[in-house]
Amino acid sequence: MEKLHIENAHLEYKKASNSVSSDRWGTVSAFASTDGGIIILGVTETNK
Repeated sequence: MEKLHIENAHLEYKKASNSVSSDRWGTVSAFASTDGGIIILGVTETNK
């Protein structure tokens, strides 16, 4: 897979599931309350 950009104040990666969990809604709320941002679903973080 292509290397993704590092998460920052405007970019957040979230693991995909069948529903939107409460931690995702917190991210949506935080982005909506500031300058906005992008949430990319379906990405599992690895510690390399």
